[in-house]
Amino acid sequence: MNTVLLNYADAAFAPYQAICSFTGKLFGCDEVRSYCPSDIPADFYRSHRRILDAPLGAGNWLWKPYFIVHTLANMNEGDLLIYADSGMQFVNPIAPFLTAMDTIESDLHILGEHASEAQYTRRDAFVLMEADSERFAFSPQRLASAFLLRNTSWARDFAQRYLDCACDPRILLDGPNHFEQDNYAEFVAHRHDQSVFSLLSKKEGVPCPALGLITEGLAPRRQQVLNHTRGKIAPGIILTHLYKTGVLDQSALTTLSSLPR
Repeated sequence: MNTVLLNYADAAFAPYQAICSFTGKLFGCDEVRSYCPSDIPADFYRSHRRILDAPLGAGNWLWKPYFIVHTLANMNEGDLLIYADSGMQFVNPIAPFLTAMDTIESDLHILGEHASEAQYTRRDAFVLMEADSERFAFSPQRLASAFLLRNTSWARDFAQRYLDCACDPRILLDGPNHFEQDNYAEFVAHRHDQSVFSLLSKKEGVPCPALGLITEGLAPRRQQVLNHTRGKIAPGIILTHLYKTGVLDQSALTTLSSLPR
């Protein structure tokens, strides 16, 4: 089984993407597929430019389900796709990811959750995704910043439905609701593709073991596989941290430090 790391970045996030890709290869990914805006096909862009032209999420994160569908279609059956935001760094081997995929009865492995759907999903998304019930609304929202997919017919179908829902501006974007249903009283903000991903995975009955394999910020190197800095920390500071914690050696530090920023 090969493991393929997928990430995406516009020019502002390209230095973070380089670190994510390098550390992914360093800790066991067989292949890295790094995408940027110029990789989006012209016909898809024309059909969804209202969404993709927005600066938020480099296009409201619509590129994420698009490239997941595209990448799965160009992988071998049974191979493992690791999606990780470019603002993440691998700090330990990916072996726990592989073990997790072997032990759960699902071709999708979700790596974490937080807060609730009611806090971070607009009501229209609940309604249009046929998930407008307290069972969904008051359950924790699952993270779409990193997850694992085994390339099977089920995974490809899930990814396509993820994309189809995300292509609907009424589901994906911020704005007023159109179905005479107010947002839940707890509502804070919409989480766009993550709201779609989370609701869809719950409708499919996908479990969320949340094994603690992602840590926020420049955390000490313990048992986590990924640190998530979200592009809020300068690349140079991240590289220094990775060097001091033994993730990078001097040669790797020099190579990555020389990349344009």
